[in-house]
Amino acid sequence: MSALVTAWQLNASGGGEELREDQIASKLKEDKIVWVHLDAMDPEAKPLLKEFCELDVHVEASLFASNTRPRADEFEDGCLINLRGVNVNEGKDPVDMISARLWISGNMIISLRRQRMMAFNDLREQLARGKGPTGQGDFVARVSNLLTVRMLPVLEAIDDQITSFEDMDYLKRGVDDELIEQRQNAARLNRYITPQQQALLKLSTLEADWLSDGHKTSIRQALDSVMLYLDEIKELKERMEILNDQLQKQSNGRIEHTMYVLSVVAGIFLPLGFLTGLLGINVGGMPGVEDQNAFWLVSLIILVIGIAEFMYFKWKKWI
Repeated sequence: MSALVTAWQLNASGGGEELREDQIASKLKEDKIVWVHLDAMDPEAKPLLKEFCELDVHVEASLFASNTRPRADEFEDGCLINLRGVNVNEGKDPVDMISARLWISGNMIISLRRQRMMAFNDLREQLARGKGPTGQGDFVARVSNLLTVRMLPVLEAIDDQITSFEDMDYLKRGVDDELIEQRQNAARLNRYITPQQQALLKLSTLEADWLSDGHKTSIRQALDSVMLYLDEIKELKERMEILNDQLQKQSNGRIEHTMYVLSVVAGIFLPLGFLTGLLGINVGGMPGVEDQNAFWLVSLIILVIGIAEFMYFKWKKWI
């Protein structure tokens, strides 16, 4: 399988021409924008990229790094953009956010993925329909919004789960493990969405020829959505903290009730245990040793004492 996922030469009307690998170098010599999308996991990706452009060693390392944080940084010969999106691939956990890496330079758009990303698939389909990005600024703005809009269903799913937890009947059935999982999900989303906010903010103020005011406005729309998502995550964390307190209170209540019952039982049986222990010592002179009715007499005394203790506890409202 080729390291090249797709390549397009964009036109000014939202369409473009899909390119073969052997066409890319010649198309880059023209004035039109060329988008090259590579699979960073393919060992041929680096050599193939070097055929199109010579990258700074730090830029190349960031594009192919196994772990990245959202960023938007300017270099002398281009702009490096790393953004994150939820993982909507089949069988994957959506909160394991995957990265979209972009390098904008000259008339090139270089994008890399480590896993399949629906945002790039959407752009490919838009170009095929003639409704795709018309330039580099439009491309970046669309990627920002496509990545952002897919975060909402994931947050809504967590919100729905927390809402169900807030049903007290559901709480009584015990949701400790599920609540812990959702708290972890919110923390993992917050880990990447927070720096994504900073990256989009920096991107929306970037002074680049290919980034118009309209593109910056579109990026700010993605930024506004991300800020709302962060507020939503904060609210979810507060609600989950309240739920955790309720669960902890219920757990402590069950423990206290159990300890109280055990204390009452121990209180009732303490004098009875003392009496049976005293009568059970194996020394001479124990009364009733020779009496056939002594056992029943002692049992009756113990029963009377037990009933009396129970009535006393009841009167004192200890039980």
